[in-house]
Amino acid sequence: MLVFFFFYFFLPLSLSAAFWQNDDWSYSLIVLSLLMFLNPFHIYSIWGFMTENYFLLFLLLSFHFFLSSNTNKKGNKGEGKNVVFAIFFALLAFFIRQFGLILFASYFFYELLFPKTDIMLSRSISPAPLFDFNHMYKNIFMYFVYFAVFIFPIVVLCFVEKLKKIKGKILTAELVVPLVLTVLFFSIFGPMSLMKKRGSEKNLGLVEYKLSRWEFPYMENTFERSGFFPDNISGGKKYKTYGSSDLFNIWGIVGVVGASILISLFLLDIKRHLKNPSFVVFIFYFGMILILPVFYDRYLLHIFPFLLFTLAPLVVKVKKSLYLLLPYVIFLGYLGYAFSADFVKVNRYVWEKSESLVVDRGVEREEIDGVHAWRKVNGRKDVKYKFTYDSPELFEAKGFELIEEKKIDFFLNPFRDFKVYLYGDLSP
Repeated sequence: MLVFFFFYFFLPLSLSAAFWQNDDWSYSLIVLSLLMFLNPFHIYSIWGFMTENYFLLFLLLSFHFFLSSNTNKKGNKGEGKNVVFAIFFALLAFFIRQFGLILFASYFFYELLFPKTDIMLSRSISPAPLFDFNHMYKNIFMYFVYFAVFIFPIVVLCFVEKLKKIKGKILTAELVVPLVLTVLFFSIFGPMSLMKKRGSEKNLGLVEYKLSRWEFPYMENTFERSGFFPDNISGGKKYKTYGSSDLFNIWGIVGVVGASILISLFLLDIKRHLKNPSFVVFIFYFGMILILPVFYDRYLLHIFPFLLFTLAPLVVKVKKSLYLLLPYVIFLGYLGYAFSADFVKVNRYVWEKSESLVVDRGVEREEIDGVHAWRKVNGRKDVKYKFTYDSPELFEAKGFELIEEKKIDFFLNPFRDFKVYLYGDLSP
């Protein structure tokens, strides 16, 4: 709730005052804040037991005071105080996760290295390649698809604004670059290349591109087609929503197109974006996640605020079009509600039933294969009771018998065959 409160009120308002200078923009902050708050990664972090929300809170607080120190006039007493608070909250973010280092790096870059004069701004920027890993290409593709999917209306509005400036011309960079990127992404990662070479990890014969999976969402863990963290229960294949395959297939295609547009928006106007500290933090964070040896999809949550703050000024002139965001926000809200209700109800049932087995039947805690948190706390050894999504027709574990099946139902439930099964080893 603190993250939501801060994002919803303080940081958007400070950005509105500092960068946009548009009184009407404050009405659109509601929709933008909801777009961030209803991001599936953020919704899951409410129920999960990891540190995403704590890190995000201090990340945003530090960035808020950094912006305040830049908007104050030099020599103003408030400037030093804001710098101290920015460093303090950046340190707290660092103590939670080492990703906090990107704040110091991006602040240093923005304050000391970024060109400040018109002469320096006129010089070309040609940074040398930072990494030379084959996996970098597919990671860039995957991460930008996630970015585009969850803020797709913003990407479209930014693209429309760019098209207005070319005045009907066809062979312009604003159209050619996203088109080329779209064709390139689909040829390398798309359904056609995968159908031809599904048995091979090589596409185009150039670089080995291997996604975690061949369909969106590409990464396993938090957000998947069957809901939040389906591996929470280790056994069986989790049930899905009605029409989930079609929905996520379309979402994946939309994401590839959106990723192409988003990358082109950044590349074609890189100098102007680099004057925005939000974009600087975005770049440093993005560079950090590219080289991580282990990465989970929920790590993308902390980059979304800076992505939104970077793109928001591009759509400020189309205030009426921002109402097109509402259907998308409503959709994300319902998806977050459905996935949350399912996740909470499954956890509550399995945990309470596990406790009941311990109390009523005298079962050792480590002999129960429950939810992920239960296994983390109690361990798992010589399992005698197992929760799974597999029905008796699919469950093939020898010696286990069905003890109970539980329907996971709730208001406006979009899932089908929503059951969790408890099996027990009743052999002597």
